[in-house]
Amino acid sequence: MNQEDSDDHHTPTKQPRTAQEEKQMLQRDQRATGTSPPPYRRYAPLILRLGISVVFLWFGFTQLKNPASWTRMVPAAVSSILHISTTTLIYLNGAFEVVMATLLLLGLRTRLIATLLALHLLGITSIVGYGPTGARDLALALATASIALAGPDSFCLDRKANDAST
Repeated sequence: MNQEDSDDHHTPTKQPRTAQEEKQMLQRDQRATGTSPPPYRRYAPLILRLGISVVFLWFGFTQLKNPASWTRMVPAAVSSILHISTTTLIYLNGAFEVVMATLLLLGLRTRLIATLLALHLLGITSIVGYGPTGARDLALALATASIALAGPDSFCLDRKANDAST
């Protein structure tokens, strides 16, 4: 391998902004590797985004429907510091998760929403600690962070609006 090949390999590529740019990048990759990715590869980010959205929606609606079952999970110090009741905190958290999950589901402001949800869940993980619940929440936070890092997939309304404007 010569220096030129090495530099090309390590040069960062910009995130595709449109479906056309994404297609061109995919074609370049195919020519470079001599392989063709599976046709269903483009659905992987969509499946991840929808799955994470459903999880946040489920938790959010559960908190709104029955906050009493969640109050035991909130440390007394948190309510004391914020000067609001535990039940109110659960309602606010549930509403936040439902609104953010709906935006993520639709693919609106995908990167920002996924970042906020990942940070939110990391905060919860730090409070819950390192047990089965903490491990689950950490895994969900990392999956949500991967959505933020990848940005809008080709099915997001973000991407559709961007494609329509170009």
